[in-house]
Amino acid sequence: MRFSFLARAFYKAQREKGKPHQIAIRALAFKWIRILWRCWQDCTPYNEATRLMPP
Repeated sequence: MRFSFLARAFYKAQREKGKPHQIAIRALAFKWIRILWRCWQDCTPYNEATRLMPP
């Protein structure tokens, strides 16, 4: 979360929904797993700037 704006925003949103720290971290980890899986399947490096722009 120190280096990713999206991770920090996602974690903050989870906490604002009333989720405890452990649940928010688990949800963030699941989100990262899906992102990394897609990068691996597409053979592309992760680029946070492309995630900020809607398709």
